[in-house]
Amino acid sequence: MSSPFPLPACTPGSGNLHLELLPPANPTFTTLNYTYPLKLLPSNSHTLSSPSPASSKHGHVIPKTVPLLFLLTYGGGLLSTDHITLNITLAASARLTIATQGSTKIYKPENPASHPPPLATQTLHCTLNPGSALFYAPHPTQPFADSHYAQTQIFELREGASLGMLDWVSEGRSARHESWAFGGWKGKNEVWLVSDPPRDNPTTEEREKKTKLLLRDNVVLSGPQIRARMESLGIFGTLILVGPLLQALADFMCEEFNALPRIGAKNWNAESSM
Repeated sequence: MSSPFPLPACTPGSGNLHLELLPPANPTFTTLNYTYPLKLLPSNSHTLSSPSPASSKHGHVIPKTVPLLFLLTYGGGLLSTDHITLNITLAASARLTIATQGSTKIYKPENPASHPPPLATQTLHCTLNPGSALFYAPHPTQPFADSHYAQTQIFELREGASLGMLDWVSEGRSARHESWAFGGWKGKNEVWLVSDPPRDNPTTEEREKKTKLLLRDNVVLSGPQIRARMESLGIFGTLILVGPLLQALADFMCEEFNALPRIGAKNWNAESSM
């Protein structure tokens, strides 16, 4: 007997989020839906004590608060058959912080010897309109032994938008003596700068000219020698900071990085180094 209820519009593991600024400057989720095993949990918003100089300089509306959203999965991780797809749109001048409540576990498949091995996936697509800002700082993924995982994260930024994104992966369950023992981990991050087309119905050539790739970061960790190549590292990650709101933080991180000692760049035998 067929079900009398209509089929759901969303596929399993999919989510959609649209954040708007309603008058006078109140951020509101006009769209927030998700399906198992994905869960989107709004939390307490952060109240802005003073407007950012970068926002004032560019003439963007200053929101009163910045919402905090937790990105969760039931069971605290992904099974080998789970596929997550999340679309996020921030309206002009809207700001959002996304975090997790713990590391995302990548569970091992029931039959690790199967070929091809089952692959858990996550796809994130974010559209940041002019003056908006997204800070995406999840806990690191934690792949279990023999697990396989791949993720793709694409960010499209319009004029004056800002993005902070941390993407990192740990060695696994070190308490169980698992160190880079997973089967494979792949991550791709793309940041695009999108300009408004010169007219309402642009040609394909005009649309391509208004889209510029700022960054493409691909990380592939696979093969039997992952642990040896990681040189005793317990975690590996990428930090991306783009836009006027995060310029000061980006400058600070670059200064700290440049201050780190480099092999061959300093004479450690000199008295000033002692």
